[in-house]
Amino acid sequence: MAFYLAVAAFNDNALTIVDATNPASPAFIGSIAGAGPPNFLGAATLVQIVTHYAYVTAFADNSLTIIDIADPTAPVFVGHIAGAGAPNFLGGATGFHVIGHYAYVAAFTDNSLTIIDITNKAAPAFVANIAGIGAPNFLGGPYCVRINGNQAYVTTHLDNSLTIIDITNPAAPVFLSNIAGAGAPNFLDTPAEVNIDGNTAYVAAINDNSLSIFNITNPAAPVFLSNIAGAGAPNFLGGATAVKILGNYAYVGAIADNSLSIFDITNPAAPIFVGHIAGAGAPNFLNMPTGVLPCVNHVYVGAQGDNSLTAIDVTNPAIPAFAGHLAGIGAPNFLGGASNSFYFTYTPPTPTPPVYPKPSVQTLPATGVT
Repeated sequence: MAFYLAVAAFNDNALTIVDATNPASPAFIGSIAGAGPPNFLGAATLVQIVTHYAYVTAFADNSLTIIDIADPTAPVFVGHIAGAGAPNFLGGATGFHVIGHYAYVAAFTDNSLTIIDITNKAAPAFVANIAGIGAPNFLGGPYCVRINGNQAYVTTHLDNSLTIIDITNPAAPVFLSNIAGAGAPNFLDTPAEVNIDGNTAYVAAINDNSLSIFNITNPAAPVFLSNIAGAGAPNFLGGATAVKILGNYAYVGAIADNSLSIFDITNPAAPIFVGHIAGAGAPNFLNMPTGVLPCVNHVYVGAQGDNSLTAIDVTNPAIPAFAGHLAGIGAPNFLGGASNSFYFTYTPPTPTPPVYPKPSVQTLPATGVT
């Protein structure tokens, strides 16, 4: 069984499939590319895999695009929905989260959380949206969406807010609450990625150079819990953009520090710096790490400035080490502006053995000889 990554390549307007079975030597498998028709992947931003479909937001195409990756070597366009403003409100489609029959999309330039019905992959359909900078909805420049229960947690660049929307009825989303503010006390200046673990939300805040942590036990009243911050030593969180949680660790991509930084979050009220690895270009290829994906003993980083998918060995989180990478704008690797990725496993189909006709049984004519 192979371990594959689907990568959104912003500058190549591409969805690229990489075989990462061997982290020391990731290999190009296939891609599909092109802004506008027929593939609608202009400035591909984020990818999520569900079964054998890849869902991709395309910022420049204002689109949610669906690709069939049943054969990873030859991805095929299936359908899309697009358009800034009415009727689809997908202007600057950025982050999203697919749950069940719906995709919840952060439309950055439409200041909107937009809900799309994806039941029919060939013809996804607008369901509803909720929008607006500042009060009452605090959705100015939404960047990332995570669904947890009946709530959508949305980071908003322009409102410096973690905004919570009630999606109990996807056809009628309702503002529930928010927590906001640059610097103290909430450290949410230009919040980027949010991830949720249990009753805790972890937010990477770009301009606060911070990993900010919130208690969301009561989604109607989120509470600041703690943060850890600072560009350069000792925390290497300059331009914190991407955050993923695995076990007791938070893995943060910091684009100003060109760093993958690791924090022990065993106690979310007191995160502790554990280790980091940094540097644009050789030897670590971590220029602008806009996407991080922890998988067992490795973290895969989309380094947008290095046009690279970079594998970091985190077997010892205190001493993360470069393992391997695959890079390059355009052919042959199509990783220009590599950002976010999503993993999936793939078992090549077993060839069906040929079926040969059974030999016919011939009855010889009687000779009369005894």
